Amino acid sequence: TITKISFKDVFRAVDYNEFEQLSNEFANTPHIVETYVSGTSGYIIYSNGFCEQWGRTSAIGRLVTVTLLAAFKDTNYSVLTTGLYTGGGTENAWDYVRNITATSFDIYQQEGGCMWKACGYIN
Repeated sequence: TITKISFKDVFRAVDYNEFEQLSNEFANTPHIVETYVSGTSGYIIYSNGFCEQWGRTSAIGRLVTVTLLAAFKDTNYSVLTTGLYTGGGTENAWDYVRNITATSFDIYQQEGGCMWKACGYIN
């Protein structure tokens, strides 16, 4: 049986002495420090230097160079593409990535363009 409700037990107030501890915990936990979105492209940068970037291309049947919005620290990042097949029938769209640098990569697209996402570290 509860005989008395204590707000101290219900709500945890942050004591003055805990601000430094909480600040240190936040500083050591990856969190978003910058975002940018423009149309179908953008990026998210986290406090640990990890970056997610995305975009869309529309060229058909040719090599396209994608210039990254934020340069990665090296070529050790991943690129995921999803083909956008806009024709009829059962033909599949395909694309492949090559010539990866810290600031760009090339995509060859068969049909309809593609959506892409690149993930890696910027510093």
